[in-house]
Amino acid sequence: MVAVAGLVLAGCSKESVMPQGGSLDMTVTASVGEMTKVAYDGLKTTFTKDDLLSVYAWIGSNTEVAEQLVVNGVVNKLDEKGKWVPASQMLWKNAHDAHYFIGISPAHEVVSFTADPFVLNPAEYKTNDLLIANDLKGQKVTTDLAPNPVSLTFTHALAKLNVHLKFRSQWESTPVVTSVATTAMDCYKVNYLTKEVTAYGDAAQVALQPLATTPETYALSYSGLQVPQTGVTVITIKIDGKDFVYTAAEPIVLESGKITNIGLIVGREELFLDKTSVEDWAEGETYKEDGEAMEDDAPDYVSMPLTIEALTDGEISVSNAPSGMQFSINGGEKASLPNTTVYFYVHTGDKFSFYGDGTSIASYNDTRFNGSEGTKVKVYGNIMSLVDEENFATATVLTKANAFSQLFVDNNTLVDAGNLILPATTLSADCYANMFGTCENLTTAPALPATELAMECYFGMFQSCTSLAEAPVLPAAVLVDGCYSYMFYGCSKLASVTCLATDISAQLCTSSWLLSAGSDVEGDKIFTAANASVNWSEGSSGIPEGWTRKNAQ
Repeated sequence: MVAVAGLVLAGCSKESVMPQGGSLDMTVTASVGEMTKVAYDGLKTTFTKDDLLSVYAWIGSNTEVAEQLVVNGVVNKLDEKGKWVPASQMLWKNAHDAHYFIGISPAHEVVSFTADPFVLNPAEYKTNDLLIANDLKGQKVTTDLAPNPVSLTFTHALAKLNVHLKFRSQWESTPVVTSVATTAMDCYKVNYLTKEVTAYGDAAQVALQPLATTPETYALSYSGLQVPQTGVTVITIKIDGKDFVYTAAEPIVLESGKITNIGLIVGREELFLDKTSVEDWAEGETYKEDGEAMEDDAPDYVSMPLTIEALTDGEISVSNAPSGMQFSINGGEKASLPNTTVYFYVHTGDKFSFYGDGTSIASYNDTRFNGSEGTKVKVYGNIMSLVDEENFATATVLTKANAFSQLFVDNNTLVDAGNLILPATTLSADCYANMFGTCENLTTAPALPATELAMECYFGMFQSCTSLAEAPVLPAAVLVDGCYSYMFYGCSKLASVTCLATDISAQLCTSSWLLSAGSDVEGDKIFTAANASVNWSEGSSGIPEGWTRKNAQ
């Protein structure tokens, strides 16, 4: 995950100038990357109610923090609705300078932005699990509609160490362990610009806390925060007043944001290393009861709202949103879109989801998704979230003509729509007409499962998509007037089309649908028909010259 740049809610003008009466209010959203906040009990948590973080912002250079801060450590508290509430108002300096940000959790008053000193107290996990966020790419206030959210993604400054113990048969039963500790430096300094953590001072005993659960084959487990460092060699286990000391042959490396696992075998007089590992501070694989590893399920795109994800830094836009259309950024709160042009300045990985309320939306034939030159995006999720934000995962019927026509027309930021879900099996007139027309960088098209077609439903849907190499399978048995007209016109790299229709008698149903298709392809171009009895004509309104016909049956 990455931080979200400012968004512009404006009219046709793209000037970054705050209109008279506009708002410079600044708000914060925050998340903890792909890793989770620490809990020595092994529990996984995220930010929770009453958590505090402090925010610093400045303009000027992104290589050093300015002496004069725009936001100077304002403490934000997470309320019961998941919203960060600032202790005092945070304001952007102006609407034209890039602002740079540092976030710290728990809230902390900084002594030095490049060498802020700390002393670890391993027993206080909640206050010692230092999380840091920075955005040095720069964000601008770009809307006159408050609030102007700043999204901050935090990572762990400290390391985490797990020590797992098993005991030789010399012990009649699992002994009472009084303590487990490392010998390590517990003082450190933090550079918030680089997120670098530097240990310093003399080594001391740093205690670990007992875990309620332990991995299979081990009897006891202990866990604790540690200062990142490379020179740790000693782990001490105290049993019945006696120290059992393990000295590693090579130093144990403790890394920011990583869990290091140490397995030890404890004999009556000595310690043996069992095994070690290092893993990300995140959830591992899930295992079935029989011990078989389970692969993660594929994403459930049907249950996801229509989502545009930035593949590069840049800008995307939405024009002429109908009444009732909303959006959210990286899973944040929903906000309404005005009926103008909205510009979003984005970083790689930003995700924008879109919803309709299902009541005031007739169609999206005037709505356009687009972006600036050089920006690349992919689109996925269920397009029916634009029709019904609550029940889109089960919607399969389109009733509005022109429902999604021209939605991405002329959008050269779009390169991948392979996981866009168009679930309707019963279509309406012109519902997908010119939907991706002249998307010259689109390489992957969505599946088209519909079997009940409507007049001109796919008219020019992929016209002049000059990077598209393979058409989605067309499963409908009966074609209707104009349904596929100009559908793949000008798709010069298209080399594969499968149409399973058995009744192609409707008027103009395939008029010029493959005109100039495959003209840039030197190799084989394959047309797959339903069976040998379907009487396809030759030419751009049937099977083009030079294409090889195959039959599915």
